[in-house]
Amino acid sequence: MAARLEPFAVITSGLILYGVFISLMLVFILSVIGFLVSILVFFIMSFFIFIGIAALSVMLGNFFADKCNKIMYIYQSALVGAIIIEIFKYIPYIDWMYQYLILPVFALGAVAVGFSNGYLKKRFYPLPPEYKPHSERANIRKIILKNVNGKE
Repeated sequence: MAARLEPFAVITSGLILYGVFISLMLVFILSVIGFLVSILVFFIMSFFIFIGIAALSVMLGNFFADKCNKIMYIYQSALVGAIIIEIFKYIPYIDWMYQYLILPVFALGAVAVGFSNGYLKKRFYPLPPEYKPHSERANIRKIILKNVNGKE
């Protein structure tokens, strides 16, 4: 969702984060103790990339569903997006660039934009304006509490 709204922010923040992670790994790999820190930085980067790939697969599935005029659940769109991501890995002469540059940049960028926009730290998301849960709840309450304590 974030990549569709702000593609330039996703690409730039992904490039910056990818460059920072790679440069940190190269700096720390030069010493014996820093080698362990370099491995830790690699695992942190891999964790963020895996989170971003999950977000990208949902986004690609939603994009595909919009283009086909279909309505999909989030799991279906994640599956379709994961299949699209895997198909790109098998294209000759593009696969190495896709796996080691394009996919990590977009994944890290999606995570960074998600954090900056607050999508990943919110607990509650705004509901659409047409959602009115209290209108039917009042009717159900009247039916349940009918003739309770002599009130109607």
